[in-house]
Amino acid sequence: VQVGPRGALVFEPPEVSASMGDVIRFNFVSGNHTATQSSLEQPCVANGGFDTGFISVGDGMPRHVDYIVDTDQAWFHCRQADHCARGMVFAVNPG
Repeated sequence: VQVGPRGALVFEPPEVSASMGDVIRFNFVSGNHTATQSSLEQPCVANGGFDTGFISVGDGMPRHVDYIVDTDQAWFHCRQADHCARGMVFAVNPG
């Protein structure tokens, strides 16, 4: 999953289908973002689950963080400034 590709405030793709035990790799490719677990009901509020913390990346120096799927569904957002409010969200098995 690309985080912040081309300087855009998006996760690309915005959702994936995965099974228990699968690994989702968040590839941070530009900007300063997080992949922070939330919920469908409150997509811009951290739920105390997975959180990469802020990862700042210069152009051409991508970093990645792996998430192991441990639930049927999961939602994530970027907690940087207003990124989530502007649509920077991601879902695993959204239904």
